[in-house]
Amino acid sequence: MRRLLVALLCIVILFGCSEDLSFSEVSKDVVNKDIKTFISNVKNENGIYLYLDKQNTIYVYLNASNVKQGEKAVHFNDFDVEGNGDTLHILYNRDKTDDYSNQSLKYELLYKVNADKKYDNIKSYSNGEEVPFDLVTGKQ
Repeated sequence: MRRLLVALLCIVILFGCSEDLSFSEVSKDVVNKDIKTFISNVKNENGIYLYLDKQNTIYVYLNASNVKQGEKAVHFNDFDVEGNGDTLHILYNRDKTDDYSNQSLKYELLYKVNADKKYDNIKSYSNGEEVPFDLVTGKQ
């Protein structure tokens, strides 16, 4: 009986230590100096940017805050991540608007992705279509 309890406890501990694929929106004010510098270097260009921080920590910066006069503003919603084998999929939707003053719309977002493992490929999808990253950088 005691062996069974010890074995059960070991299984619970092992499963408790495994990480799940997750993400959270983070403020630019709370990230480390390297990521702040990275964002500062790309903030004047719209696009999707990937920063590989640690082995399983990835930052995704979505920027559409630079609106050209006469064009509609782009905003983001419905961010998600999915793992599929050796590929991590970054999924998000973007829409356009003429309402430049709507404070509830997200024109610029930063997400921290906690990967459950090291992925060989990372792909981004906007509104269901694969789009390339504008820049991939970081420290490994």
